[in-house]
Amino acid sequence: MYVQQPQFTIETLRQMREILGPPQATWITSATVLGSAFVGGLVSFIPNWLLENSKARRLMRNVDAALQAEVVAMIQIVNDRGYMADIDKVLAFLGDDETKHFALQVVSKDPVGPVYHQNLDKIGALNPIRATKFVRFYQLFESVALDFRPGGAAAIGAPAAMYKNARLLLQTALDLGAEIAGSGI
Repeated sequence: MYVQQPQFTIETLRQMREILGPPQATWITSATVLGSAFVGGLVSFIPNWLLENSKARRLMRNVDAALQAEVVAMIQIVNDRGYMADIDKVLAFLGDDETKHFALQVVSKDPVGPVYHQNLDKIGALNPIRATKFVRFYQLFESVALDFRPGGAAAIGAPAAMYKNARLLLQTALDLGAEIAGSGI
């Protein structure tokens, strides 16, 4: 019976390694390494992306809700204080006589739409239709508010044409605000 010596087998393997050289990485090994790196990157990227995306959506929902609440409050203030009725009374007093002027002033220490102004940098991230409605509402509302603030056209005395224009702009803003308040677009 023939028994192979362990020393002889080890020595044979060493000689074969010297002849063939060190073992080379095959394409399977390379693919495995690349695949592992890709999967590892994906595993670390996806949860972070999902978390950031969730935060951004939550922030936009909060901004939208805050703007909608402010619009509702502004509409209520105009209605409760009777600003449209006041403009109508001035228009009735002035009639069609463009030589008559009337001064009407609303004093307010607060800017119009503080929530809107604090979130201007986030408006563009809202639903485009909704963002357009918010911007239009605030632009119309602020335009009218500026006319009735100290130093504005109505505050220094204006003819009926200015009051008609202010009424039209305010009514457009109120209609748009009602649409914003009632829609969840």
